[in-house]
Amino acid sequence: MGRPSTLTAVKQMLGGHYRVVNESEPRASGTGKCPRSLSKEARAHWHRLAKVLRPLGLLSPADVDAFGILCRALARLDRAEAKIAKSGGSEIVVLRGKPISHPWVRVRTEAEATAQRMFLHFGLTPSARCQLFASANAPIPVTPDKHDVDVAESFFDSSESSVN
Repeated sequence: MGRPSTLTAVKQMLGGHYRVVNESEPRASGTGKCPRSLSKEARAHWHRLAKVLRPLGLLSPADVDAFGILCRALARLDRAEAKIAKSGGSEIVVLRGKPISHPWVRVRTEAEATAQRMFLHFGLTPSARCQLFASANAPIPVTPDKHDVDVAESFFDSSESSVN
């Protein structure tokens, strides 16, 4: 099957070091809208991640179905984690006197695998994103979690001000 080709939009953000760029690649116009068929939990993931992808031009109407798969996988992952936690957090349960893997562990594993594959397609992992150079007019919006503390950012912000 081989390695999937890189999107032209991603190649342009990589800095143009590609020899072959498909100039005739069809480009979808507009931005994708959240489908009504998504669950409430999946819609929450949609809106959170769409804030990152829309300014970069990586969420068009043509991407709605693939992005929906990602959001449904994340919602399944959340639900599986909640079910495992509700049962005491143990991944092993006893059924008819025999220890077996918790049924939701498989659901979680499959959802993680699906989400990981889709993250790569949308550039949502550090390794997929580390080479991207977004233009100045399309900054990557960051909505930090209240528990996130970026020590490196505060360090580099203070060192940049002293250098300039």
